[in-house]
Amino acid sequence: MAHRPYPSRDRARKQLDRHCYELGPAPRRPLTDFEHQLLDGTATIAKTIEPMTTSIARDVPPIDEYRLSTR
Repeated sequence: MAHRPYPSRDRARKQLDRHCYELGPAPRRPLTDFEHQLLDGTATIAKTIEPMTTSIARDVPPIDEYRLSTR
């Protein structure tokens, strides 16, 4: 493999011409059992912690408000 210190416009165009048929999204592959389990577990966790996140969001001060710690 030759050392090419500077990019070549002609080489880049030739490479694009070689791969122009590959344009577009790749075909979707079926999910594995592990991936299904991971997605289901993530959805369950998100549903479970949603009430906690809404209660935390109520207690957080607005962005433009600064609260000094009294400790």
